[in-house]
Amino acid sequence: MAKKYFRKGDDDCCYELPYHYDYMKEKNLKELELIEASREISTGMFWCNELQEIGNTNNGSCGKMCDEYKPRNGKNGLCKHWRHPYSYTDKTKIIKLKANK
Repeated sequence: MAKKYFRKGDDDCCYELPYHYDYMKEKNLKELELIEASREISTGMFWCNELQEIGNTNNGSCGKMCDEYKPRNGKNGLCKHWRHPYSYTDKTKIIKLKANK
């Protein structure tokens, strides 16, 4: 699994490096500071990849009551949109775009 990074100052979503390079090209940035993300495993929280929001496993916010619920096995159980959430680490990285020749 490739490492994911938060953009410094944007704690909503983390992405792999290619996304950040594309963002830099789109925004015409020469460098960008990133913070390495760490996957949270036993927090009781999850990330819904379809709705792009955090949910709580313990209060049943994911399941049959959700219009986007699609079981991974096609019958029941864990939704295919369910993902572990990520949090900040203390590791930072500065990426730079190479100048076009």
